[in-house]
Amino acid sequence: MFEKPWNIAAYGLTAALLVTGIVLRTNVTALIAVLVFLFWDIAYLSSKTSMRGRSIDAALQQTQNIREHISYFLAFYGVLFAVLFTQPSERQAQFLQICNDAGIPMTLLVLPFLFALIPLLFFPIQPGRDDGREASSALKALVSLSAFFQKVSIFLFAHVVLRILFTLTR
Repeated sequence: MFEKPWNIAAYGLTAALLVTGIVLRTNVTALIAVLVFLFWDIAYLSSKTSMRGRSIDAALQQTQNIREHISYFLAFYGVLFAVLFTQPSERQAQFLQICNDAGIPMTLLVLPFLFALIPLLFFPIQPGRDDGREASSALKALVSLSAFFQKVSIFLFAHVVLRILFTLTR
């Protein structure tokens, strides 16, 4: 499954869910997207051939790249919160009202930030099996979970921002 270009369908479905959520003004599509990401990554995690062609060093580098990219996202998100919290209370209330009008609950504003934190946690693992040539299940799980949380946090952030912008333009 992971050798063929099925990821094109996953990207198409993700874009369709993002657009549908905006047009229909619903958060259900965000939940569906999270479930799609979860099922994709569980399938990857449980596939015996998913790490074929990837060295231990390449898998570790991919995980490091995910962590690096998500740390940029966290910094950006932190600046957005800092700007919001330094505004006068009436501007904060106005922002929260815009979110309410867009159908965005406070938890959905915070979830991308929380999901982005998880891949940055460090749990020591054994990267290879005993022979040192094949990636361990722990490394495979690390790659999958890091990618999952990156996808979820970015998708939810895009969903929230686009819903707010769509509401402001109406």
